[in-house]
Formats: sequence, C-alpha cells, structure tokens
Amino acid sequence: MRVDPAELLLEDVVEGIDETVELAEAIDEAPEAD
Repeated sequence: MRVDPAELLLEDVVEGIDETVELAEAIDEAPEAD
C-alpha cells in the first residue's frame, strides 16, 4: 500500500495546529503578567 506524501504532510500540519492551540490555551489561562 502506497502512502501519499501529501496525506502525511496534512497529518503533520494538523498535529502542529493541535499543539499550537494547546499552547495558546495554556498561555491564555496563565495569569496576566504586568
């Protein structure tokens, strides 16, 4: 079974977006620094 490189790239992008969203939420929940 051949693997489509574009499909692998898409999976990487989706994982990257998930990580970015988690990071953004963590930053958003952090107390504001004055």
